[in-house]
Amino acid sequence: MAKQIIWEPGTTFKDWLLLPGRIRREVTVDSVDLRTPITSYFSKEELTPDQLPEDVFVMNMPMLSAPMQSVTGSDMAIELAKTGGLGVIFCSQPIDEEARMVADVKKYKAGFVTPDVFSPQTTIAEIAAHTRKKGYSTFPITDDGKPDGVLIGLLTGKDYSETRHMHLTAADRMKQLGELVASYEDEIGGDLAKANEILEDSHHGSMPIVSRDGRLKAMVFKRDIQHHLQNPLELVDSEKRYRVGAAINTHDYAERVPELVAAGADIIFIDSSQGFSDYQEGALRFLKETFSNIPVVGGNIVTEEGFDSLVNNGAHCIKIGMGPGSICTTREKYRMGRAQATAVIKLNERRQQYLKEKGVYVPIIADGGIVTNDDVWVALALGADAVMAGRFFARFDESPPKRTELRAVRDGMPYTADVKPYWGEGSERAQKWREKRYGQSNETEGVEGAVPYAGHLNESMPRIINSIRTAMQKGGFRNIYELHANAVLERESESSRTEGRPHDISGSGVWSNYSVW
Repeated sequence: MAKQIIWEPGTTFKDWLLLPGRIRREVTVDSVDLRTPITSYFSKEELTPDQLPEDVFVMNMPMLSAPMQSVTGSDMAIELAKTGGLGVIFCSQPIDEEARMVADVKKYKAGFVTPDVFSPQTTIAEIAAHTRKKGYSTFPITDDGKPDGVLIGLLTGKDYSETRHMHLTAADRMKQLGELVASYEDEIGGDLAKANEILEDSHHGSMPIVSRDGRLKAMVFKRDIQHHLQNPLELVDSEKRYRVGAAINTHDYAERVPELVAAGADIIFIDSSQGFSDYQEGALRFLKETFSNIPVVGGNIVTEEGFDSLVNNGAHCIKIGMGPGSICTTREKYRMGRAQATAVIKLNERRQQYLKEKGVYVPIIADGGIVTNDDVWVALALGADAVMAGRFFARFDESPPKRTELRAVRDGMPYTADVKPYWGEGSERAQKWREKRYGQSNETEGVEGAVPYAGHLNESMPRIINSIRTAMQKGGFRNIYELHANAVLERESESSRTEGRPHDISGSGVWSNYSVW
């Protein structure tokens, strides 16, 4: 006989409707505050964004990208931080590669960039190969090839030809220092607006910042400054560098964590499909004893017992989800997991009970089940402090896989579409890495597929954020704290879902607004 049988069916985010509240004059769409904590704090009750202690890790927008090979590299983390969210670099790669991705994010200092640097003797062939790998083509040239060396020139992709100049060196093709527009560090004083004025007047796309003795301190790029000025929600640390999360596993964490911390990781995520385990408890204890100043997110779990296990062993935040991802097969293969909305509801109830018992508020992140924008605010209304998504972000240019063209036949007609490859960390493709590194031959718990290409993240996130704010404004909620305290939700039937969509009409393009967003 089973220990317990729960007769009530589990629910997903699509099973719930948020009932509207009173729209208040003082709550406009632009005034809705999306700040949210993802580390715990001592309090007798949940606090508003303005009341949170200074040492709490606060996101400016409640969305994180999942630590997956097909979702979050340094490009995704940078672009998401620009909009107030957080990217979490995946751990299914060599330690030095993950640390490099973290370091790449931390190089960005709210518009002031620590660039890749070359020496005068570096060949054009080497620089061209680096450009193809990284995707950008502007590099300062210093006397010794070090980031803090004396600046002597600048090389861009326009300064050489891959058919004629591969045998030459940077010194042969670079713009000399006298041809550049550069500014002294003490004159700029960290003022991006001033740097932008100089760039605008110069007609150049980039500008080195140097010390009085000529040493390179940073680069500023017109495009990055414009992004910064257009993104007031940027998530940065005390040094104005973009914040980034890094994932670890429960195998090599003793070797991986020190490298990630040294690279500048702001927060650590333990990545496991079943986090209620002796292995994760051991990893949490190690982090608590060895790196007590680094916040740690534990997970994933879907039960109250799992919540207690991770929190009692030092987790500052809990990630919820087992099987809701679009590429996950755990529930189908093992009949194990929990419907995501129900998991969030039950874990929120346990979190509130823990708050009353211990006087500690532990944030929870709903990881998975986020397909469209409305899933975000339903998850928040059910109690989540933030959401983590894979497929949702895999669609954008900034995810690591290259965009490809899908060719198929539909109704006898050829069909093509731009897509991005997408696979789960439990898929055969990702499992091969684990088998090679750890000698494990685990069962797969995911599949490989593709998602519709959706363009650049920085073009789409403003609309996504606006949709979240609009939904909260319609409900009368000025922040996530009020959403947690006052939201009223109602179970929705299948016929209600049909009724709530465009129906019983004909015409082309009816569903276009729903196909991606």
